[in-house]
Amino acid sequence: MSISEYSVLMAVLWSDAVILLAYFLRRRFWFARAFGLKALLFLYGGCILRLCAGFEFEATVEIRVPQMNFVGNLLKSTLPLGTYKISVTALLVTLWFTVSAAKIAYTLANYRRDWIKRRGMSPAGLEVEHCLAKVVEKRDAGKICAVVSESIDSPCVFGIRRGMICLPTSDWKLKELEVILKHEYAHFRHHDMLLYLLTELFCGFFWWNPCCYLLKRCQNEILEFRADEVVTAGMKPSDARYYCMTLIKFAGVNRISASCFASSKLERRVVRIVGQPFPNRIKRICTILLFLFAMVMLALSFCVVPQPYYTADIGSLTLDGKCAAPLEFLQDGIGSYIISTKDGDIPFSEKEAIKLQNLFD
Repeated sequence: MSISEYSVLMAVLWSDAVILLAYFLRRRFWFARAFGLKALLFLYGGCILRLCAGFEFEATVEIRVPQMNFVGNLLKSTLPLGTYKISVTALLVTLWFTVSAAKIAYTLANYRRDWIKRRGMSPAGLEVEHCLAKVVEKRDAGKICAVVSESIDSPCVFGIRRGMICLPTSDWKLKELEVILKHEYAHFRHHDMLLYLLTELFCGFFWWNPCCYLLKRCQNEILEFRADEVVTAGMKPSDARYYCMTLIKFAGVNRISASCFASSKLERRVVRIVGQPFPNRIKRICTILLFLFAMVMLALSFCVVPQPYYTADIGSLTLDGKCAAPLEFLQDGIGSYIISTKDGDIPFSEKEAIKLQNLFD
């Protein structure tokens, strides 16, 4: 494999490790508090860094993987295309980027279409606007508004820089309206719509990676739980139960492009609301430990290089009927060497090349 192929492989493996960690920790109080825009940008940044940085440390450990022999030969092979031959690698890369471009374009177009649709909704009444003014912080005054429509069944929020809380047409009770607006405003304050959009783009680019869809699945649950915690912080038990009943009222409705009030696993959300959260000190410690763990995993991705597995008698290697001379080793750019034989190209590590050099001297 080339440097770029190794970088793609290690970037995907590191991203998968972080996503799996988030998936298994998604139901922890402290993890929900730590998860957010910074965590997702860290995932993006680490993945881009590993894709672009095609180097390894001097102490890099080579791991021989027998399956890479088959993969390497497959990527080097060609397919007939009329009178021409096309490389399998070029074909796979073209397929990858073509599908990715289509998915990303669809995601952005869908977001724009939803934004135009919601801008056409009717403004909410004075009662809703007055209640929203009490919920919204001063720094966000004028950045978020409330609209109503008969075409939606459950409250949801939409928008990144400027938000809209979309409400179904209904005769709202004041207490019910207050908890709904608090919940949707919590999504806007935490930039959850941007999180959903970034995740869609990430999954659109790595559409062939199953772990990306795990990220979409666990993200919705984490963000809804975090919004629930903001609303219920300092609530009396009776008010918390009323909030749970309001969630149940709108249960069963889900939105793909917007954060929906009663989306995600409702039973687990209710259980968490009545539970006891972690102290903030424990939250900060766990956040630091998670960040350090991810950084260590990223560093390890530069310290390990998968290599094809080959065990041949080095004394039997020949090049054009003669013993391979040290100067005829072809370095492939990552500290490994290739010797051309009658059986094909054989990869070797630098240590094995030195051993061969000593043999033929």
